[in-house]
Amino acid sequence: MAEAVTNSLQHLHDADIEAIITYLQSLPAHAQSHQAKATGDFGQASNVDTEVRGTAGLGIALPQEMSGKALYDSACASCHQPDGQGTPDHFYPSLSHNTATGGNTPNNLVSAILFGVQREVKGKEVLMPSFGPDSQVQALSNKQIASLSNYIFQQYGNPDLQVTPEQVTALRQGGEQPLLARIAGPATLGGAVLVVLIIVLLVIRRSRKKSRG
Repeated sequence: MAEAVTNSLQHLHDADIEAIITYLQSLPAHAQSHQAKATGDFGQASNVDTEVRGTAGLGIALPQEMSGKALYDSACASCHQPDGQGTPDHFYPSLSHNTATGGNTPNNLVSAILFGVQREVKGKEVLMPSFGPDSQVQALSNKQIASLSNYIFQQYGNPDLQVTPEQVTALRQGGEQPLLARIAGPATLGGAVLVVLIIVLLVIRRSRKKSRG
């Protein structure tokens, strides 16, 4: 229907649109021989349906115990498609044959989910919303992101990769510190203690000299 609107219906004059509406409203509801009722009469709103089919509105808190598949359907399938293959024009990329899902570390995928992607290419903005704490669409917990990432790896990428909530927590905080930074912390503290000791010794030495004089 979106293609019909984009390529055709949006260009109609108001009088033509009103004529189509009048005609459609004049038609009686019709059920096929194998249907219990007319096509437009099937279906009803259901919270269970929204969780299973992924149609829950963004911004609504998702249950912590949702499966990775349900989280994918809710947060990812509308862009990357239910089969994970993206769109034909590659505006929404495929999750298969993708370095973020097929590499030897989960960090790239998890970071993309946490912080999103925003860039401009040839005058066109490329945007993937973030699902971290500052998300404008749907904030996911560390446990949810781990479940979602594991589902994506199993279905579309490297199945040997596994993500834990603890790994997501570390990436949310900027990732694991480099070795030099980890060494520098204790070294800096030790250096500060040494400086304080030297100052104390100098003060004691000066005090002794004054007392002798």
